Amino acid sequence: MKSKKSLDDLCKEIKDSTIFQMIDHLYASHQFSIKMMCNLFQVSRSSYYAFKSHQPSQRNQENKLLKKRIMISYLASSKRYGTPKIHKDLLEKG
Repeated sequence: MKSKKSLDDLCKEIKDSTIFQMIDHLYASHQFSIKMMCNLFQVSRSSYYAFKSHQPSQRNQENKLLKKRIMISYLASSKRYGTPKIHKDLLEKG
């Protein structure tokens, strides 16, 4: 059975992604090696490379598109539509 992530796990993920983005930036500016930065930030190089090669799932991509369409509908209504009207609007648009 898959358990829910705890708040600590979520904070760790956010922290790691921020660290990995910093490593990307510093490496791109040719200031430091990836090995040295991973040691400095106490993250494994394999985790860094896994982060770099991660592709979002089909479901994540669909959710991102849906969120964008929801926001467009909400803003088009001058921020007046609630959930039922946004749902109806999205259904009408397919």
